[in-house]
Parts: sequence; structure tokens; C-alpha cells
Amino acid sequence: MSGHLEVITGPMTKRCSSCKKYKNLLEFNKNSKKPDGRRGTCRKCEKIYFKKWHEKHPLHKRNEHFKRRYGITLEERNKMISSSNGICNICNEKPKGKRKELMIDHDKNTGIIRGTLCFRCNIALGSFDHDINKLLKAVKYLGGTP
Repeated sequence: MSGHLEVITGPMTKRCSSCKKYKNLLEFNKNSKKPDGRRGTCRKCEKIYFKKWHEKHPLHKRNEHFKRRYGITLEERNKMISSSNGICNICNEKPKGKRKELMIDHDKNTGIIRGTLCFRCNIALGSFDHDINKLLKAVKYLGGTP
């Protein structure tokens, strides 16, 4: 049988609609709408497909991130940054270093967006757990009043 491919089919195998190879059902993602409960394309082929798709649509993933995390689109985020002239709402400077984009600052409890901050100011707020009392103590400390 040299030169021939042996195709093993059975109740635990399925043919991938993309690469046309027979594979174990566990190599397919779940899909409750299919009779066998699995998608038609194997995981390996899906990974290749989605990688190519995201290369063609680079802003889609970023837009979805902003929608999911902050409830705004990438376009709305860009408008916020341009309305602040690319300046941080705390230090009034443009972002420096590796992270040259402003970040969206939001209240972790309510989800309400407060504004745009540079990376350093955003990290500083997070270091104080976004707690006004802790920040006021830090201001007093810096002013020389313990």
C-alpha cells in the first residue's frame, strides 16, 4: 500500500471542510447547531483562516476591545483623544516613552469614562486603587505634611 493514503473514518472522526483531512472530532471546535456538535473546519485551519482575516482587518480586533471594555467604538475613542489635543487630563503632557497613545480612564465600579490619561498617570491612579483618600494622603506627604 505504499504511495496510498489510508483514510480512517468512524464515529470519532470527521473530514475538515478546509484541508479535506479526516481528523479526530476533538480537533474541531464545538457547534451545537451541527448534528455531530462540532464545526466543519478543524482548529488548525480555523486558526490559519482567522489569522489571515485579522491581517486584512487590523482595526476590527481593536474596535471590539474598546466596545467590550468601555462601551465605545474606536472612532469614539479617537474623537476623545483629539478633543483633548492628545494631552493627558492629569499631567497636561503628551504621552512619552514607549506608550505614545493616551489611554481611556474609567471608573472600575460604574464603568463611566472619566477621560484620557497617559500611561504613567493611569498607572499612578491604579497604584492608589483609584481611592481619593489615598491620593490626598499622598499629596499631603509630598507637601511635607504627614
